[in-house]
Amino acid sequence: MIKKISEFVSGLSNNLQGAFWLFMSVFAFTGMASLAKYLGNDFHAFQIAFFRSSFSLIVILPFLLKAGLSKGGIKTKIPLLQITRGAVSAIGIILGFYAIVNMPLADAQAIRFSSALFVVPLAAIFLNEKVGLKRTVATLIGFFGVIVMLNPTGEYNVASLSALGAALAFAIAAIFVKVVSKYDKPVTLMFYSNIVSIPIMIIPALLFWIIPNLEQLFLIL
Repeated sequence: MIKKISEFVSGLSNNLQGAFWLFMSVFAFTGMASLAKYLGNDFHAFQIAFFRSSFSLIVILPFLLKAGLSKGGIKTKIPLLQITRGAVSAIGIILGFYAIVNMPLADAQAIRFSSALFVVPLAAIFLNEKVGLKRTVATLIGFFGVIVMLNPTGEYNVASLSALGAALAFAIAAIFVKVVSKYDKPVTLMFYSNIVSIPIMIIPALLFWIIPNLEQLFLIL
């Protein structure tokens, strides 16, 4: 099944391949957000964010061991960029999980995925990508929609602003990914993202620490 999907995707154009994997990414992130929302009944968002990075590192560990210290594994030519990207991602994850736990999931996800709107101007500024009139108009309309979602009653709240902050952080991280992917493999990017996130998240997580039971541990994994 996986082989057939891979063959199908490889036969598509680069743009369609990117769109397919982006769709799968959104699907996976939505599933993760739903589990985080459920776990938020028992755990603080900071602890959930810490678990996310810690278990993610465990999942990619076999790929790291296979690649070793060579290029494509832990070794990188751009450690400073990788660390910076990891820190930005950590901020985005913390803010995103806080929003998911403390506001309606649909609203949190809608604002979170507005990161694509931030990517457009950032890509034009830092990557010299051409935006065009149609994309500019679509982005402005999208930003208007986000403003409406953030402030429908005239009162802002911490959770919605956290969702917006997460969207901005993930947009910046996406720009970093575009740059560092020229030098390192995806598993290397994931390694540095998690290894940097864990020390940042562990202190706030310990302040609200609750020991999970087996069922909760399974859902966390």
